Amino acid sequence: MASHTSGYGNGMLAHYQSLNAISTIMGLIVAVGALMVFEIVSIAVLIADYEPTTLHTLVGTLVALIVALAASDTRDWGRYSPGEKVVSGVGLVMLLGLEWSATVQDLILGEPVLQVIGFLWTLAMWLVVSR
Repeated sequence: MASHTSGYGNGMLAHYQSLNAISTIMGLIVAVGALMVFEIVSIAVLIADYEPTTLHTLVGTLVALIVALAASDTRDWGRYSPGEKVVSGVGLVMLLGLEWSATVQDLILGEPVLQVIGFLWTLAMWLVVSR
């Protein structure tokens, strides 16, 4: 029988090869939420003319990240590499700073390149917590 961990699957990359369904669904929610948090897109919900605020999208994004972490195989913080801890920590500070720090808002939302970097960083954070 062939092994599922042959070739390039050995090592760190192997953690990311088999994301489960819950983590994948949470990844979609994180992606949409991050697009809205970083003001790359604006999505109006067609129910009662409601347009989510940045706080609502931030909370939705954080909840999706927590659910992805809870559904992952590596919930123990000690099992993450120092680089993964940095990605998660910086991402969390960045997301919270966008809501509660005018300086972070001005810095990131005033520069389109930083908005895209913030979005991609949030996706990287999802990959880390969902492995």
